[in-house]
Parts: sequence; structure tokens; C-alpha cells
Amino acid sequence: MNIVNIKKMIFNKENILSSIGGLIFVVIFMWGYSYIDNNWYDYRDDGVITMSTAKNLIDMGFIGVSISGPIVEASSSPMQFFIYALAYLFTDVNYADFSYWQTIIATFLIGFLFIRFFSDKPIIALIVTTLTAIGLTYFYPFFEWHSSGMENAITHVLFLATIYILYNSVKENKINFWLAIIVFFATIARLDSVYHISLLLVIYSIYWMSIYKNLKALYFSLIVFILWILFQSWRYYYFGDLLPNTAYAQGISMTDRLHLLLNGDTAYLDQSFKLAKEIFMKQAGWLLVATLPLLYFIKLTKSNIFLSLLTISIIITSYFNPFLFGATRIDHARTTTQMAMIVFLFISMIYYASDRKKSSTIVMLLLIPFSIMFYNYQEVKSYYLGWSTNGFNNVRNKFMSISKEHNITRPTISNPDLGVMTWYKQLNDIDLGMLGSPIMAKLKDGLMMTEYYLNYGLPDLIEAHGYWINRYCNSIFTQEKFNKLYSQVNTKYDMKEVCSSKKSPPMIYWIRNDIIKSANTNERILLDDLQNKLSTERIVNEITQCKASKNNCAYIARTTYKFIDELRESNQFDTIYNLFTSEIDKALLRGWKDGQAHEVIVNSVQEKIFSIPKGEATVKAEWNLYLNSHQLTYVKSPCSKEDTLDTFYLHVFPKYLKDNPQGQSFKNMDFHFDGIIKDNQCIIKKVLPIYEIKFINTGQYSVVYDKNKKRSFINHWKSHIDVK
Repeated sequence: MNIVNIKKMIFNKENILSSIGGLIFVVIFMWGYSYIDNNWYDYRDDGVITMSTAKNLIDMGFIGVSISGPIVEASSSPMQFFIYALAYLFTDVNYADFSYWQTIIATFLIGFLFIRFFSDKPIIALIVTTLTAIGLTYFYPFFEWHSSGMENAITHVLFLATIYILYNSVKENKINFWLAIIVFFATIARLDSVYHISLLLVIYSIYWMSIYKNLKALYFSLIVFILWILFQSWRYYYFGDLLPNTAYAQGISMTDRLHLLLNGDTAYLDQSFKLAKEIFMKQAGWLLVATLPLLYFIKLTKSNIFLSLLTISIIITSYFNPFLFGATRIDHARTTTQMAMIVFLFISMIYYASDRKKSSTIVMLLLIPFSIMFYNYQEVKSYYLGWSTNGFNNVRNKFMSISKEHNITRPTISNPDLGVMTWYKQLNDIDLGMLGSPIMAKLKDGLMMTEYYLNYGLPDLIEAHGYWINRYCNSIFTQEKFNKLYSQVNTKYDMKEVCSSKKSPPMIYWIRNDIIKSANTNERILLDDLQNKLSTERIVNEITQCKASKNNCAYIARTTYKFIDELRESNQFDTIYNLFTSEIDKALLRGWKDGQAHEVIVNSVQEKIFSIPKGEATVKAEWNLYLNSHQLTYVKSPCSKEDTLDTFYLHVFPKYLKDNPQGQSFKNMDFHFDGIIKDNQCIIKKVLPIYEIKFINTGQYSVVYDKNKKRSFINHWKSHIDVK
């Protein structure tokens, strides 16, 4: 192909028109953003988490957030991960600049693709593209998340590209099988994107077969599916799991939700319909309904019908998204923002395909005042998306300042704001937000969290505030052992008062006492020695001396963990790793190369916490109950996953009313299953309040099916325990 042909291919009329469409979108979107405070939407911390995992791959050679490990899939957007990894590899681009250019390029590509649907009618194409760009700037869930630095902008481009590829192939009666790669990319824009794309491919395969009487579209779809299967196989091989750590952290279980749907769980269905309605209204669904009269004027061609089916498919899957995936954290509309763009594509297609332009124009003009009125009625306004990175660097700098003051090389910190905290690769992080720590995500709150955090994790520095202090009040911050292990930095809050106050908890920093500069502990001495000279002999001597003294030697692995990067670089890691005999220590150290190493620690904690008490059950029922020194253990055998789905009730009545002035039961102890299933047994342990207990009511929802097979719930006390 010579230069002349290349120029003709690049500078043909369609590509020039598409470039104009891209510029229209960029100019109008940038105009729209100029009226919104960029602190409300720019580079959210969850987007920086994705970039941190990608940077970790380039800098450290494995996917994670911390320099020393472990491997962790802390993001739900593989496509953004790979794009940023490539961008960082070649340009060293930081998260803020990448977020900016991701928005600009994605916006251009949306306009470039959008106008191509209507390129054979350039005037109409320019009109609908301009009106769409303007309209989308007023649908703030779409508009703000598009520029959030998260995967939304990439999802918008790839979903629109997929629809265009499928639509154009039907229109031209031609399939380019290489384009299956782009459609595959759309399936991994988010890990749940395959839910939307798979229905498009089903429609594509069936429609093509009905029109052209061959299986070419099916073969195209199978290529996409095979690529997706290969990718999921790699994920399973690398991470040891098909569920990302984000799913464990947020308690997302597709099987549980499918079970609730199939059993017609009324509470779950009510919640899902409520969320679906919210998404439909926020993502321009009402505008779609308003323009349905225009369908009367549409010219029914194979390509017009097919494009209608594709757009309606995305709208339907977006609407039903909450039924399968539940409420999206931060913003319920966050993972379905593509719907607004597709609604505008549908409306533009109706106008473009009209065979009576004057009539449809009149109807469109009549709909404008209605749309403005309804828009104002909804009081749609720009809003703060949540989890801005503003201020996070201050926390990171504070951590660095404390570690410098106490001469701690690469401290292990614990804090709920993961993205910016780990992007700079200066710290190891035990993530209070759980996304970046597989152990935290799988243990969550309660006894297991207490056991892990205060006996295994033991971060050097901690920062928590607001919701996150409240979340871990019982399991960490008010524990007597925590007060012995840690000291506050420059503050002296009484954590029991902080946790019982109705005010939002303040920002508090802690440092572990064994690691402060003046500490004369074995851990501090070892750290000082290894910071001066990283020596295999020094670690050998420490292990030998510690074993001889029969003390807890876990501090040696914790200290060595800080230097894994240097040990790998000097090829000393394997030598030192082989010095350790404890499986827990070895699991901590090899986390950077073994995606399932953390399971050793998780299992150890679970086995320690969930041993069944000796002796007879206090109450023998469907769930046998053991009461032992202010701790209640639930045991059910045999037990299946279905036994864990309902809500459990634990109401504790104090012996003396002065301990409970309201004279009411402690309903805040109600819970969902937070134990383990092991050896066909379900085991739950709950710590009871520390005061004399008069009696305990404990139970769970019992399930009753009426004649219409609709599920209903009855609050039923399974047992009553008198405490003498």
C-alpha cells in the first residue's frame, strides 16, 4: 500500500466527518466541565487504585498495590489496568495526567464513533451529534463519571464501538473477524461487562442468521467468547480465583443473588426494583419514553431494526443490573452510565431513520419543552461523586513524616484510602477499605479481624477517620490489646468515647509501640541492623536466637517483609525465604509471587477462631448454641450455603437495667452470616457485651412459602437462653 492510498484511506469523507464529530464532543464536554467544580469528579481514588495495581506490575513485576506484596486483584476494570500499564511503561505518566488524557481521548472517540452511525446524511449527523453532546452534559451521572479517572470513559468507548461494529457489519453484509478483539476488550472493560456484551452478541448471531442465512456472526461471537474464556483462565491461574478481591471486599456474590431471585425473595426484589428505577431515571430512561412517539415515523430497514435491538438491549441490561450485582458503592448509577449515551443513540437513530423528516422534526420540537420541564422537575444537579483524592497526599506525607522521624524503612501502614497511598510505591498497605488486602476482604469484621489485625497483620502505622473508625470500633480500636500495642500520634482520644459518640470520628494516627525509634525491642533492633546492612547472616542469627528463647518470632518475617524488593533485586530472596519454617511466615513472604499464599493465613485465623467449644450445646436446635464466657457459638451440621443467606437475630438483655437505661434489647447485634462453612458444618461466633447478661434471644428468619410460592419472612425466635 503506497503513501497516496494511505492518505486516501485516512482522509476520506467519512473519517473527516468522524473527526469533526470527535472535536464537537471534546469542545462541548470541556465547556460543560468548566461549569462544575472539578474536585467533585476528577480522579476518584478507586480509579487511582486501578492505576496503582498497573504501576505495581511495571515497577515490581506483579499485580498488587504494595511493594512487598501480596498479589491482589484490587480493581474490577482489567481494560483500564492494561491501558494504564502500557501508558506508564512508555511515558511514566502519573494518575492525574492519565485521568485527564483518558477523558479527552475517550470523549473524542465517542464523538468519532457516534457520528459514523449517520455519516451517509452529514447534515443530520452533525445535528444529532451536537445535540447529543450537549444533552449528555446535563446527565450528571454519565457526565461526571466519564471524567472521574475511573473506567467509565473506557467503557463508554468500547460499548459504543461494539454496537457500531455489529451494526455496520449487518448494514454492509460484511464481517471483519479481527474486530472481535475490540468486542472482547468491551467484555473486560469491567469484569461484569460481559453481562451486557453477551446479550448483544446473542442478538447479533440470531439476527444475522435470520437475515443472511449463515453462521458467520455466530463464529464471530464464538471468537469473542473464546478470548474471554482464555482471559478468565489466565485470571484464575494468576490470582487463584475468578472472583476479584473487590467482590470479597464488598460482599458481592452472584450465586447468592441468583438464589434470591430464583426463590422470589420479596425483600431483595423490592430493593432491586427500587435501584433499577433510580438508574432508569438518572440515565435518561424518561427521555427515551418521551421520544417513543417518533417510532411512528421510522423507516423499517434491516439495519434500523437491528440498531434499535442493540440499543434496547443495553438499556434493558442496565436497568436489570441491580438484580444481579446489587447496589454499586459510592453511587448506584456508577456502573451503568453507558445507558445515557445509548438512550441518546436510540433517539438519534429514530430521527435519522424517519421517512417523514418534517413531521418528526415537529414532534421533536414539541418534546423539547416537555423534556426541559421534566428535567427541572427532577431537580437534576451536578453532585459530589465521593472519594476524591484531595487530601490523600497529605495523609501519605504524614505517614512518610512519621516513618522518617522514627527511622522506619518502608513502613507497613493501614488506612482506608488505598489509591494515592500506594501509587507512589513507598509503603506497604494493610487496607482498611479491604480492596487491596485479600486477607482483610475475606475476614471482614468481628473476631477474625481482631485475631488477624492484632496478632498477624500488626501494621507499623495506622490512620483512620469517620466511617472507618466506626466500622472497626469493636474489632480493633476499642480492644484492650490494641491499646497496649499502639500509641496515638499527637492526640489522646479515648476510643471508647469516640466510638460511642454520635459525632463523626476525627482523623487519628497511631504508631506501634514495638517499632518506635526509642523502643528497645528485638524487632526494633533487627530493623535498625537490616536498615544499616541487609544481611542474610543477621536474619539467620535472629531466627536461631528467637527459637532458642521460645518467644514469638513472627516479627522476623514482618521485618524481612519490608525488604523483599531489595532481596529480589540482589537475588537473595530464595535463600532467606528458605530460612523460615513457619507456614504463616512463609505465606507472608511469598505473597508477591503466589496469588493464593494469603489463604494460609486466612485458614489459620479461621481455625483458631472457629473451633467448636467442648461439651454439650447450651441449646439444641436447628442451630446448636454454645454459651461460654460471654461468647456465643452457633453450629449447624450438616449445613449448606443456603443456610447462611438469611438474617440472624441476637438480642441480649442485661441483668441490670442501669447497664441499659432504655431497658431495650441490643438489636444492633443482628447480623448476616459471618462465619465459615467447614467440613459440612456452619460455625458462627459472636462476642457478647461485657456485663452481666440476664437472658439471650437468638434466632433467624424462617422461610415460609405461601400458596402462590412467594417467599415471605417471619421473625421467629429459635431459642431463648437464660443466663444464671
